[in-house]
Amino acid sequence: TQDVEKRWAAAEIDLAWFIAARPGHPRAEEARYRVALGRFQGGDRRGALRMISEYLREHPDGQYRVRIERLRRAALDPPSAKPGKTD
Repeated sequence: TQDVEKRWAAAEIDLAWFIAARPGHPRAEEARYRVALGRFQGGDRRGALRMISEYLREHPDGQYRVRIERLRRAALDPPSAKPGKTD
């Protein structure tokens, strides 16, 4: 898993550079989504939520809106919560 983490870290750096260099580029929307997803999957809920907020601010009606909203809900759930559990 260390190899995957290293590759993700390098990919996130590249995506962040792309977003900063070309924030209005059509692919910046996907880059923001991918960064949020990668951060969440890597356990960085706060980092994921920051990128989700940026995505929603920059692309309020974006093509990844539904996925981002699902990701946001998952990132806001307590880590011990089990999928599908309702109280």
